[in-house]
Amino acid sequence: MVFASLFPTDSEDYEHVTRALEKIYLTDSSLVFNAIYSRALGPGYRVGFLGLLHADVVRERLEREYDLNLLLTPPQVDYKIENETYQEPVIKISIITPVEYMGPVTRVCEQHRARFITIDNKHQVYMEYEMPLSEMISDFFDKIKSVTSGYASFDWEFLRYETVNADKLSLLLNGEEVAEFSEIVVADRAMEKGQYITKKLKELIPRQQFEVRIQAYYKGRIISSERVAPFRKDVLIKSGKMVGGGDYSRKRKLLEKQKKGKKKMKMIGHVEIPKEAFMGLFKK
Repeated sequence: MVFASLFPTDSEDYEHVTRALEKIYLTDSSLVFNAIYSRALGPGYRVGFLGLLHADVVRERLEREYDLNLLLTPPQVDYKIENETYQEPVIKISIITPVEYMGPVTRVCEQHRARFITIDNKHQVYMEYEMPLSEMISDFFDKIKSVTSGYASFDWEFLRYETVNADKLSLLLNGEEVAEFSEIVVADRAMEKGQYITKKLKELIPRQQFEVRIQAYYKGRIISSERVAPFRKDVLIKSGKMVGGGDYSRKRKLLEKQKKGKKKMKMIGHVEIPKEAFMGLFKK
């Protein structure tokens, strides 16, 4: 089972989401959901799905049948922790592909920490690998479809949990952790993930009246860091001149516009973040 956090884009729709999930559960008992609260995104649910396809189907039903606008975070797997050691779920994947695509498929599997099991190429190539579930729920199948021009078929099944060198990758904004961006990451992927998330957030977070430090923290040290430079903006000043002169109504409209913009922001570590920034990051 994979898990993702689900939030209504408008927090006032939370009760509507609750009723919709309860109704879907009546016909889909495999669905698991628990209420959560995010300082950034408000009330929502942590939802367990049977896989990526199941997650897409449930999200589509919620939006189409119940007229909801939702934010679904990237799915993550559940790691086990025993004696301060992480264990990750491992799966067996089966791929059937035309023989001419065998080389590209092999390379994609190797890029995703897959271990070769067997191959049969009597007609089409049938390949089996063992792979961490966390690799499969990233962009693995999209890459397989791309390198095979859509001709490959794909199936998987759970095998076991294996000990892995992993830890929590924490995202800090001005020294304060943002839980929505923090996750368990294997050591081999930590630097890549940390650099991606800090650089992406630098693009998405608007400039503030103070510096914003964006840091990825892993195994006791900062592994990636970016900053958003500060600026001070007075909406009534343009090109060094007072906007509107003595026109009070125009000044009031500008200030009201700025006030409405701030309502769309979320406060994280005293940093104002537009909800669009979260959506932009989650839609990797």
